Amino acid sequence: TSTSVGWVLLDGHGPEAATLDHDSFDVQSTTEGAEQDTSAHEAAARGAQAIATASGHKVGSVQLTWTEGVKSAATAFLKSLADMGFDNVHAIPLIKAAEAWGIDVGSETEHARTGLCILEPDEAMMMVVATGARPVRTAITDTRATAEDLVEWLRTVFRKDGWLPESLHL
Repeated sequence: TSTSVGWVLLDGHGPEAATLDHDSFDVQSTTEGAEQDTSAHEAAARGAQAIATASGHKVGSVQLTWTEGVKSAATAFLKSLADMGFDNVHAIPLIKAAEAWGIDVGSETEHARTGLCILEPDEAMMMVVATGARPVRTAITDTRATAEDLVEWLRTVFRKDGWLPESLHL
């Protein structure tokens, strides 16, 4: 998000991967072009690596996603991971990360359609992740001045055929 970083250490890939550990921490935004302090991010990566090693695992890859509000910090963090010796680091587009999250949540809850609403300072993105022929539908708006505007926009999206989710995550 724009104010925090979350990470998950998985054993394996895809929906069958077991979660070994997870954490999150707050970050402070800086002005564009300012030097980025990645020490908290690096400490989290080293901690995750230590947990994996203590559990008899090796960190095989690191996948990161971020929002526009923290792009410069995320780019600096990508570089610091390479400098720390992580050799399989990938930037994952936010929409793909959200889609994977929706599939995982839908699988856990056994819902046919899971709604994910990602709120940013200047826009909102609504994804409905479903099983079936058309698994992901996405709608974006940048015209939400109030919470009531967001609720009305979501109502409009959910009235579309096939868009009403069984669960909604913000």
